[in-house]
Amino acid sequence: MGIDMSLLKRMNQLYEDFVYTYARVSTASQDIEQQTIKIKQYLKRNNIPLDKVKFLKDNDISANKLSLDKRPGLEELRMLIKQGKVKTLIVYHRDRLARNFYEYALLVKELYKYNVEVIFVATNHPAFSKDFFTEAVHGMLAQNNGLTISSRTLDAMEQFPATPWLGYSRKGKKSETKYFPDPKKAPQIKGFFHEVAKIKTAEELIELLSEKKTVFHGKRFDEILNYLCNPFYCGHIRKGDHYYKLDHVEPIIDLNIFLKVASNLEKVKRRVLDAINASLERSSITPVCSKCKTQMKFRTGKLGNSGYYVCSNKHYQIKIQVDELNGDFEKHFKEIMPRLDLDLLRKEIRVILNRKKETLKNKFQSIEKVINKLNDDLGLLSPTESDQIKYLFNRIDILKDELEQVHSSLTRIDDAFSELKQLSVLIKNYLVEELEQYELYYMYQSFIEKIEVDRDKIIYFNPFARFFREELE
Repeated sequence: MGIDMSLLKRMNQLYEDFVYTYARVSTASQDIEQQTIKIKQYLKRNNIPLDKVKFLKDNDISANKLSLDKRPGLEELRMLIKQGKVKTLIVYHRDRLARNFYEYALLVKELYKYNVEVIFVATNHPAFSKDFFTEAVHGMLAQNNGLTISSRTLDAMEQFPATPWLGYSRKGKKSETKYFPDPKKAPQIKGFFHEVAKIKTAEELIELLSEKKTVFHGKRFDEILNYLCNPFYCGHIRKGDHYYKLDHVEPIIDLNIFLKVASNLEKVKRRVLDAINASLERSSITPVCSKCKTQMKFRTGKLGNSGYYVCSNKHYQIKIQVDELNGDFEKHFKEIMPRLDLDLLRKEIRVILNRKKETLKNKFQSIEKVINKLNDDLGLLSPTESDQIKYLFNRIDILKDELEQVHSSLTRIDDAFSELKQLSVLIKNYLVEELEQYELYYMYQSFIEKIEVDRDKIIYFNPFARFFREELE
């Protein structure tokens, strides 16, 4: 049964006059209010009352680092656009919406599809165009500007790291900053680079990494490789295929030694990384000790060997290798999945969704009745009763917000019904043997709540156990 369309139609009428604005800054140090002030100036010039405007924001959200669906304010805006709630959108600048060309193009298509009027208020900023090619060009410019900013930031960090690299001390401020070798640590790092310059095989490098780990204060093996790949230690920065001298850095090694190390790493790095990844790989679910019920601690394996979990509460005899645990995961999962009773699962989920949907529909109608009553009360007031008029308007605004939230919940429930059907098809048509490993790990976390490890067995806790038949039919 779908949502009562007459209710949706009346709700849409309530929101048709609303204007939405969106603002975003990339870091906490930036002031989002500067964008908001510019937007409010536009509203004032065009006689748009603030009580008809909804402000959406993303604070400390980088468009270079986070995709569209990872920005809460923008995600809410897109949902409202798809619900037909947004007639006008006011934004300071295009790059507040996206710095990625493809993301911006996707947004533009959504704005076109739902007939949203877009207004940019930055000084001399080109107006929003109904021509997709024109907007696509603007999207490319926004991306290029974003990459330029990101590149400038990265360059500055590479040349003037706020926290000196291991083996260095920092003196001076801003353009006067200089980096000097630490007399205690620099000789060890220099010796390490010289030894890596002599290695010929991956096995030699693996042995050397294990032996010299203390030089880097117990850093992970992959982090130590990053040190070896950093030309800062020879007082240079790399741009493309060229190296440029940093006059403010006193080198620990010379450029020739660094290039020799880079050449050796190029030959063996792939095999060494495989060995490192094997030692660092963890289980998708952290196991629990069956004796004390506390989470077990992960311990890195030797290079090339699997890591392991061990009880952190003195039950040292209870431990398990990561590769053994992951192998048992896969075996257990393949055994139970054919016994999943999909009909029973779908039936129970439908009951829950229908119950929630009925509650929300009743709440929707109740709020709407209150709004209508308040509107009637407003009609009976005289212009002199300004305090009461203001109070009723505020109450109506609050109730409209609640009404919007209820509608959003109803929409999500209908989406859930649709996704439930898709999930059934997915499980029926996908043989477990055909699932990729990352898909298996995702399914593990859906069907396994907890894992306990004992000395001679692994115990799985399945929150959906009642939906699994004892035996295959």
